[in-house]
Amino acid sequence: MKERIVAFFGDIDAALVSRAAGDRLTVYIIGRSALVWRFGSKEVTADIDVLCPAEGPLLKAALDQYGRGTGKAKEHGLYLEHVAIVIPVMAPGYRERATPFAGGWAVLEMFHLDPHDLIISKLVRFAAKDRQDIQHLCDHETIDPDKIRALLKGAYPWVVDRKVEEEGWDDDPKARNAYENVESVYRYLNGDSESV
Repeated sequence: MKERIVAFFGDIDAALVSRAAGDRLTVYIIGRSALVWRFGSKEVTADIDVLCPAEGPLLKAALDQYGRGTGKAKEHGLYLEHVAIVIPVMAPGYRERATPFAGGWAVLEMFHLDPHDLIISKLVRFAAKDRQDIQHLCDHETIDPDKIRALLKGAYPWVVDRKVEEEGWDDDPKARNAYENVESVYRYLNGDSESV
């Protein structure tokens, strides 16, 4: 799976060269593809989720050629999915904590997120595959619960020190979900649960 993802981005990079005119397209790999590529997960995925801080013509060209339903996506069995930054709420500084990819990309400037930021990005939806991915990170990386707490507070600064039971977060379901779901991560990291 990792080799397929690498080949997919190699093809995107080559396709963008004629359009780039010296510009770069900066992408941060998130989602399951990040776990496959950097963190050794053996799971399978079809969508390659990316955050792109600066949207523009290069991102549009990449999505037009490699997005869902395109010929190139069908050829690779993978498709590029741009995820707006507000969908997985990211903690400030995620770009500075990210690790640049090594490789000879001509146009793409690619980064892996810090594993703590990947966990934060999965707390709102927290579907079964998100929980599997979080558990994989907890099992294979050094995860610091205090860092998760700090990043979660940074992602939702308006709810710092509020509690769901006391305040009721009906007006902010994303924050409520993230704060409720992170408790499962803490229990797993503390050995109080067999799964996230």
